Amino acid sequence: MKQYLRDIPEDVVNTIEKANYEYETLKDNVAFLLDQHQNDPDFLASDIFNRYQNAEITAKMQYERLKKEFEKKFVPKEFSGHQISWSLEYNTKVLTITKMCDCEVELCGDTLNNFRIA
Repeated sequence: MKQYLRDIPEDVVNTIEKANYEYETLKDNVAFLLDQHQNDPDFLASDIFNRYQNAEITAKMQYERLKKEFEKKFVPKEFSGHQISWSLEYNTKVLTITKMCDCEVELCGDTLNNFRIA
């Protein structure tokens, strides 16, 4: 297992963090409403509950779209076909890519200059 680290611009991190926060907040709100009104079919069929559910779905779609765009931009194509996972630490603004396979991956040029090995 090998880890590669890269600093990510603050504005990019803030955008993803905000989308994650919005989605998680809405998800928690919907879960709370479901718990509080589980025996109230009128509420579960109400316009207000449907708006919360739709907002949660929209926020999740936005968050997932941003993650895919992020991955396309910041995870090098040299990792395609390899077993990897990645995480973005909001506080440090560092992307960590963990390569879980034993295959060799050669990063070169600007890609190599952007990463450091953990």
